Amino acid sequence: MPKQQVSRKQLKLTQFLELLEGNSEFIAAFMTEPLSPEAWRYIEGAALKAQLPHPPKKLENFLHIVSQHAVHLATSELLTAVNNYRHGRKAAANSNRLAKHELTNALGLGKDPLPCADLATQLKLTIILRDRMPDPHKCGAILVDHGNEDLAGAGEKVLIVPADNTWYVVEEHASVAFVNSTGDIELVVIRGCCILRPDLIDHVNTVIEDVVHNRRGVRVWLVSSVLTLLLNVVSQPMEEN
Repeated sequence: MPKQQVSRKQLKLTQFLELLEGNSEFIAAFMTEPLSPEAWRYIEGAALKAQLPHPPKKLENFLHIVSQHAVHLATSELLTAVNNYRHGRKAAANSNRLAKHELTNALGLGKDPLPCADLATQLKLTIILRDRMPDPHKCGAILVDHGNEDLAGAGEKVLIVPADNTWYVVEEHASVAFVNSTGDIELVVIRGCCILRPDLIDHVNTVIEDVVHNRRGVRVWLVSSVLTLLLNVVSQPMEEN
């Protein structure tokens, strides 16, 4: 009895793949874009005709079926198309990995960040010991200097920086690192370190966008590797590409 069930299942899978392999329009659509609606319309139609009890819902499911059962087909056109797709996807992944590796080496991410004393000497980075105060302000408020309240639009929540010395204001060309009483860095402001490296700006912006997207409604907390990246980059000379 179990053998009949396995045989019936194999027959349906073989019929499913034969319908696709004999369809030149599907082969062309799959080789152009495997995830296109056109390619999946053919896959769903073939699964319906073959009466598959569990038709593939994802590309990986379909690739697995082809790899496991395409040996029963008369020709290897479908298997070749799938293998070419996998080879191309692997080549693209390797190329992307190589680009990331080259960028990582260029930015010196494998190196330990310089001590604060060295940063202060080389970058004229001011080290300020200060603990973060509890933040009573809600997200979404626009921060403006005293006297520039008109920069915010009508109806927007505005947080005005007081004119006294209760807030630390980082000057236009100054570089500052705020370190709390436990030795952790709360905030770093480093000026003029990314002009020659737009790829670095794009990378950091992508990281920040991902963090903001994945953690809505909470304070953004970037992993230390991003801070290490910045400290390493600004501590070494840049060459204009």
